[in-house]
Amino acid sequence: KVEACGSSFAALAMRSAARVSRALRRAATVRLPLRPHASTLFRSIAAVGATLASGSYLMLQSRCEALEHDVTVGSVDQFAAGEMYEIRVHNKEDVIMLARFKNGDFYCTGASCSHYSASLADGVLNETNFTVTCPWHDAAFDLRTGKPIRGPGLDGIPVYSVRVEDGKVVVTLPGAPLDDFCHPKTSARDPKNEKRVVIVGGGASGMAAAETLRQEGFTGAITMVCPEGYPVDRPVLSKNLNTNIDEIYLRPPEFFDDLEIEVLLKKKVSKIDPIAKTVTIGGEVIHYDDVIVATGGKPIRPPFPGVNLNNVITIRNVPDNLMLKDVAKPGKKVVIVGASFIGMEVASSLARKGLDVTVIAMEDVPFERVLGKQIGGSFLPLVEKKRVKFIGGAKVAQIKGSAATKNEPARATGVELGDGSVVNADFVVLGTGVMPETAMVEGVDKLRDRSIPVSASLSCPQAPGLWAVGDIASVEHGEGHRRIEHWCVAMNMGRHAARNIARNSKEPFRDVPFFWTAIFGKQLRYVGHAMEYDDTIIEGDLGKMVFVAAYCKGDEVKAIVTMGRDPVAAAAAELMRSHKFPRKQDLTSGWSSRLLHN
Repeated sequence: KVEACGSSFAALAMRSAARVSRALRRAATVRLPLRPHASTLFRSIAAVGATLASGSYLMLQSRCEALEHDVTVGSVDQFAAGEMYEIRVHNKEDVIMLARFKNGDFYCTGASCSHYSASLADGVLNETNFTVTCPWHDAAFDLRTGKPIRGPGLDGIPVYSVRVEDGKVVVTLPGAPLDDFCHPKTSARDPKNEKRVVIVGGGASGMAAAETLRQEGFTGAITMVCPEGYPVDRPVLSKNLNTNIDEIYLRPPEFFDDLEIEVLLKKKVSKIDPIAKTVTIGGEVIHYDDVIVATGGKPIRPPFPGVNLNNVITIRNVPDNLMLKDVAKPGKKVVIVGASFIGMEVASSLARKGLDVTVIAMEDVPFERVLGKQIGGSFLPLVEKKRVKFIGGAKVAQIKGSAATKNEPARATGVELGDGSVVNADFVVLGTGVMPETAMVEGVDKLRDRSIPVSASLSCPQAPGLWAVGDIASVEHGEGHRRIEHWCVAMNMGRHAARNIARNSKEPFRDVPFFWTAIFGKQLRYVGHAMEYDDTIIEGDLGKMVFVAAYCKGDEVKAIVTMGRDPVAAAAAELMRSHKFPRKQDLTSGWSSRLLHN
């Protein structure tokens, strides 16, 4: 009895720990005031339960699976066609999501997105593709299999059998408590399969590629080279400096062991030879059949004096985040150079920690290069209210520093502007963009920005078997190439390249870019790509930061930006993918709300 109780307690506690952990990760973005020790407490409870279980947890799982039972969730006429519903079951201890298609078919899944646990019932239903999309960050799942097919959700969602009997909707559920998420089915490594895929880079795109290969049935060898360590949820590094690094790893080490993915940690590739089909790591040469180059970008340090002083920091990886945490003490003065997304996210994080923050930008308002003056300017009152000084239209002449001593290196003491004025600083953060890290790739042409031009399938025409994804890839688009530096896009590209390899296909990558940012708790979503536009149509209130904006060129809508209007961005992305987004002439009064019903 003790053993059985221990198993049950362990199962419940481990699920509770996972839920608290996800809540903490969500809090990293939406700033919920959770107690800091909750995650540690629940992990401790789980450990005690696991000890009591003495190895019988798997036995309990088998028993629970055998406890399938039918639950009547309502009559058919309670559920409108084309809608989704969140339903509580098991004495309201568990939650499921029920969708009814316009043809009368029902589908039932877990209720939450596997990224940050948003309610899927608040998302977007696509009956053509049999998908549900998270309302926040465009993570999409197959309603038939639960498999993640797009976006930042790595885990799948459980799928439950549903039928109609005597006018009632009946769902078959396993024993309580229900799993929130599940790992997609994968293929085991086959020692007889001598093919090898090498993934160079341990970021989001590399991680997604490795998993997808196994999910798509690839049974050959997979080697992933991770120079910075195991993959992490990179956007959190700049959005929340209070994050516990242990909480943001995308997968634990044992996950790679289970999928038989060889991970080479803290190793750096010095050469990729597409002619010989080899990857060189130190003195070791690895042969490949396919290589996915997912090395990402390296932060740019502009060529002004003082940029390499000891306390001039960039934000790209875990060591950068830890270095910033070490110096970011309340009352310290920090100057941030750059007012795009990384710069403003760091400004928001540091201001909340009580630092004296100044942002210096060439643009007149935050986010001007992407959002334009009107919408970018709507952030200024918020920034100033939070006591962040914004100096726009400025040029940095140099970063001034102290003289080095025997015991101390030279350190930044301030930033001198083009007009000769100086902004004092205890340290400086650079948010000045990234450069594709492609020096190790030989034998292929590169564009002026050092990116690798690839076909629409993400393969390199000059080098069969070489695929480029993420920040380093300039994808064939129209009459030229397009490179997009978004974390979510990188994940989708990694998945797509892996699918093409596993299926031996050259399907074109036709994803719609989607990214988000969080500034002082305000969430912005951006869908599409508008390098050039001639008009902006806004519906809502910029002052209250609740609006939807359409960036247009001619009669075509190139991009959509939303604040406080979820799930409009996710709905807009679905319409853009299916080429059904309205033309500019159709954006009459109430157009943003109509996007949810198209």
